[in-house]
Amino acid sequence: MHTDNDLEEVEDLEKVDLTCQVNAVSDIPITLPTDSTYTSAMSDLSTVTVSATNLENSSNDDEEKEYDEIDYTHLASVVQNDIRDISKRISKTVIDYHLSCQEEEEGNSGQISNFDMVPNEILLKIFSYLEVLELCRRISPVCRRWRKLAYDPSLWYLLDLNWNPRLSSVDLCWIIRRLGCIRKLQLQNRQVLSLPEVAIFTEFCPMLIDVDLGFCSPCSAEILECFIANCEHLERINVEGCDMVADECCKILAKAKNLKHLNFSHCLITDFGVSHLARNLSQIVSLNIDGIGWISDRSITTLVEHQHKHLRWLDIDGIELTDKSLEAIASCEGLERLTVSFCELFTDAALQEIKKMKNLTCLALKKGIELTNAGIIDLFSSDTLANLTSLDLSDCGNLLDSAVLQITKCCGKNLRKLYLCWCCNLREESITAIVDTCSSLEILELAGLHKILGKCFGRIPKCMPRLTLLDLRQCNEINDNLIREMLHQKSDLKAFDYYGEDFRFPFQFSE
Repeated sequence: MHTDNDLEEVEDLEKVDLTCQVNAVSDIPITLPTDSTYTSAMSDLSTVTVSATNLENSSNDDEEKEYDEIDYTHLASVVQNDIRDISKRISKTVIDYHLSCQEEEEGNSGQISNFDMVPNEILLKIFSYLEVLELCRRISPVCRRWRKLAYDPSLWYLLDLNWNPRLSSVDLCWIIRRLGCIRKLQLQNRQVLSLPEVAIFTEFCPMLIDVDLGFCSPCSAEILECFIANCEHLERINVEGCDMVADECCKILAKAKNLKHLNFSHCLITDFGVSHLARNLSQIVSLNIDGIGWISDRSITTLVEHQHKHLRWLDIDGIELTDKSLEAIASCEGLERLTVSFCELFTDAALQEIKKMKNLTCLALKKGIELTNAGIIDLFSSDTLANLTSLDLSDCGNLLDSAVLQITKCCGKNLRKLYLCWCCNLREESITAIVDTCSSLEILELAGLHKILGKCFGRIPKCMPRLTLLDLRQCNEINDNLIREMLHQKSDLKAFDYYGEDFRFPFQFSE
């Protein structure tokens, strides 16, 4: 016997499931039961309609009134009552159907399921490996116990809504309210982000520490102020590609007590914004200001002056930077990651400053047209950079085979990612050294190396067992058949040909 309280409890638990289902990706199949009981119930529900008479009467009455005298409260009440009535009837039908199925199964088996013996803690651990859609679509409908566990706060530490940037404001606020304990929120590419909805849902996630608003065009200073005001534990924020984020936003973010990780890549902040953050935030652990071509030595010097004890990750656009910036950055003893795009003004003197950074594991010096081959050889002649796991020297036109050989000797065994795109003077000797030495490599990008033949690539399955990506775009001397034969032996490797297409596709088509 099931009471009204039971029905109300299930009704409440149904809501988030229905919301996620309505807005889920379209390619997930939904199979409805064909049981006669359920079919009958659904056909009965099809006769349920919104009270059109009430709405029509309300509408006719409203036409006789002035605009500011329309009784929206009454209209809302009518619609709300109809929705509540439909929801109750749907919930009751679904419950009756599930109960009938359960009774039938119990009558047939006469035994308790093995899962009934599993403690909640174990089930929660199992469910923690599932995605949001799987929890809502596959787990919650099984039974009441699983439904309750599917929405346990411990499973909703991260709310990733990147897959549905068009989720309505009402649904977004309702979901966040239902899962108020979330710590990480991802809303990339959301184009309908508004101040009212942010003001509402930030009140329901006070424990938020990480928010991703990358490429949300409507993101503004007012929206960021809502996060700072309502989420006092916020530590990490990503506003990459938000074209309304400028220095005014930096003033607001500087008020955050716990903010440590900031991504402003391709935003509109200037030296003033960077300097203001450096002076006012207690500690900046990671900062991404790549894609901002007007950042100068002045703001980098100010940043290091106030944050050199805390900085661990730094991504910058070097188009206006000189060796002076590298001289300042060298004082960040704990720096682990340094990436510089368009370091066209850097000379070998900058490489001498990098030699002082003993904790680097990731280094990128892209488009270093003034960096000499001798300077790079000298940089990797010591053990300072022996722990590098990622190295990007793309567009360093003076790089020769001798420098690559020195790199493989210094850190080849630890490298997992290596980018040498458009280093056009490299020949087969460099590639052979990489294949034979860099056994831990996972990503190798060699786009634009028109002098390499790739004869050593046949040894990749044996010498580079962890390699998952090989980029050979614009490498016109590569023998495609050799690559395809190699791919037969290494099924987990994705390789791109001269045109940027997967080597496997034309081969599979021809077969």
